Amino acid sequence: MKVLNFVLATTGPTLTNLKILSRYAFSAARHMTPRKALNLARVEWARVRAHDKVGGFPYILKIESTNICNQRCPFCLDRDRSKIDEDGRGFGKMHLDCFKQVIDLLAPTALRLNLYGSGEPVLYPDIYGMIRYAADKNVGVTISANLSAFKAENAEKLVNSGLEHLIVSCHGASPETYSKYNIGGDFWRTIENMKAICNAKKKLGKRLPFVDWQFLRFSHNQHEIPK
Repeated sequence: MKVLNFVLATTGPTLTNLKILSRYAFSAARHMTPRKALNLARVEWARVRAHDKVGGFPYILKIESTNICNQRCPFCLDRDRSKIDEDGRGFGKMHLDCFKQVIDLLAPTALRLNLYGSGEPVLYPDIYGMIRYAADKNVGVTISANLSAFKAENAEKLVNSGLEHLIVSCHGASPETYSKYNIGGDFWRTIENMKAICNAKKKLGKRLPFVDWQFLRFSHNQHEIPK
């Protein structure tokens, strides 16, 4: 259990950790090449040996396409806009050309791309092009989104983009509990958008993306977990 918590940077239940690990394992198996395997071995060897220099490149990428969000979740580091403006980070979006340059450099050794951060990825129109570009370079792409501002008519577009894994941040199974954390969101619209994406997968005969409902456990919502 401690090993899983270290690798996945989470202290969730064992079954949850195993599901997360299975998503990473899927990406590794689907996108592995001899070059990527060698790079993975070099990086892990350096980590285990605690070397100061690493003879490889990151095999899991983390890129924030935008830090603009439609919600104000209490635990989010970017919820206080005034502090962000003060430290100079500001709000913005990553240019598609810049994204392509990064992917061109790192795709030969990367297995997975977590294309999300503090913002809501689907607010950015270029997200579909980013996903497709990375997917075409043999990199598994994951986004985490609250889907409250997502348009259901874009469900097929998202499914066809090459997305491998969609994490839906919906921390309540009713409007009452949802609104305590997903401040500024719309519970029923989120649910309908999840359904639209799942229905698009069925219509298009697609196995991917995997759709996982992320549900942070609090005292106010833990009674809804059995739902």
